[in-house]
Amino acid sequence: TETASEDVEVQIGEIENDIYTNKMFGLYFDGKSNDMIFASKEEANKNFYDTGKNESDIKAVTEYLDTGKKFVDMHAVSEKGSVSVMIKKEKDTDTYADRAVVGIKQGMERMGMEVETQKGSGEFIGETMPYVTVRATDNGNTAYQKIVFLKVGNYVAEITSYADSEEKASECIDMFTKLEE
Repeated sequence: TETASEDVEVQIGEIENDIYTNKMFGLYFDGKSNDMIFASKEEANKNFYDTGKNESDIKAVTEYLDTGKKFVDMHAVSEKGSVSVMIKKEKDTDTYADRAVVGIKQGMERMGMEVETQKGSGEFIGETMPYVTVRATDNGNTAYQKIVFLKVGNYVAEITSYADSEEKASECIDMFTKLEE
């Protein structure tokens, strides 16, 4: 039923042996094989941890998300680029994706960058789904983001890759695979 799917409890992903998994969204990311180094959740979520809370207190994470904030579930970097997974409480993925794109574009333009965004679709963890590609140029340097949005219940995972070419941004996002149960 629809109400049951809306009543999903948020689950935070885990990083163990340089492998990130998130059961809630079915995500698997092998940092070691992809030469990616994970940031700690404390580094990635300074505002959350500065309140003295911990991600093992799922009630605290839920309350944090209820205030409209994003929780960075994972962030990893390499020479190729970087990837992140952010969780946000959100009822409608399309509306959220549209707002996110506008927010990204406006934020980068305020920093003086030239920004182009494009919606498309592609394969992500074995399913075809909408993508957003962002191309930002600042002082002759161009950076690319590829963003995909997964929804479970009232939560959206915003999976983003960052790189200096669209090809590398695609390669980074393709490092995610479906978590096998």
